[in-house]
Amino acid sequence: MKRLHAVRWAAVVLLLAAGCGTPDVVQANQGRPIMGQLVEAGILRSLDEYADAYGWDERYPEVLLDLNRFSPDGEEFGDGNLYGLSQTGEIVGVFYNEDKVEEIPLTLEEFEAQLEDAKRDGDVPIQFGNLDRYPGIHNYETLLAQTADKDVVRDFVFARNGASFDTPEFHAAAAKLKEWADAGYFTPSFAGTSYDTAWQRFGSGEGRFLIAGTWLVADLQDALGEAVGFFPLPSETGGDPVALGGEGLPFTITQRSKHPDVAAAYIDHLTDANATVVLAETGNLPAPPVPDGVEPPGSLLKEVFASWESLQDGDGLIPYLDYVMPTAFDDVSGAIQRLLAGEDDPAAFIESVQSEYERFLEGQ
Repeated sequence: MKRLHAVRWAAVVLLLAAGCGTPDVVQANQGRPIMGQLVEAGILRSLDEYADAYGWDERYPEVLLDLNRFSPDGEEFGDGNLYGLSQTGEIVGVFYNEDKVEEIPLTLEEFEAQLEDAKRDGDVPIQFGNLDRYPGIHNYETLLAQTADKDVVRDFVFARNGASFDTPEFHAAAAKLKEWADAGYFTPSFAGTSYDTAWQRFGSGEGRFLIAGTWLVADLQDALGEAVGFFPLPSETGGDPVALGGEGLPFTITQRSKHPDVAAAYIDHLTDANATVVLAETGNLPAPPVPDGVEPPGSLLKEVFASWESLQDGDGLIPYLDYVMPTAFDDVSGAIQRLLAGEDDPAAFIESVQSEYERFLEGQ
């Protein structure tokens, strides 16, 4: 899983800023909280010359490259220079227990009908633990991918084109998430249940579904074998999939690197066609397209790879909300906690995040 504790990231930023024994290559999470700060501080080197030399812009879809782009001053996100390249891809979607789910739902209505069936049978419809807070963001944005146009979500995360969190589409996702919680579709006492506990319970056979990232593929395949599958949450109409996702931690080159050309060659080696084949054959999801004829091991990975290909072909990936501003993780995750606890209604949830977003824009 790509998320690291904020304290650990702060330590990384301080180490790089100090310049004491700075490595040539570091992995720096996308978004303004980490990569944006490193770019603004002049710690990372632009990779544009290497992208041209190695053809990285042809190797990767534009939507993935944009996640690692900033203006040189760190102000603009999603445009400007390329500062990192990621080896793996990731999707936040729906894992399902094949022993309990007879047919993959093709629409959101069909999915909700299966949630109701699970509840009626005394099973947990969706295993969910929000003690660590980020699962709430993932569940909310998985619904947001179905209620909002993908470009509207991207514009908000990249803070461009006058985007706002206060829209009917963002409100609809909040209302649906609260509706699911009130209907009993989540793990009982989910607020006090950890992320690891939730997915491990799903892996032991408790529950029909789990909304989580593809970084759990190996663990869930070990736990459930051929009885676990994966699909992006379907839309209301069952059209082309749109899902939360992106890439693993990108490899970047520091400004203090004494051997940037060698560092770039190393990054190219980690992401070239041969590396993509090795990743696929060892049970990982490569960010670049997989060469024809390469088969991932296991039925679960085949479904994940098919979902990734479909999302790439349909330009259906939306980025993580907590990329948008340095305080976004605390702002959004805290607001979701209050929403699900009934302390805030959807309107108050939207207002809470929007006010922090406006404060961020004013300081830009």
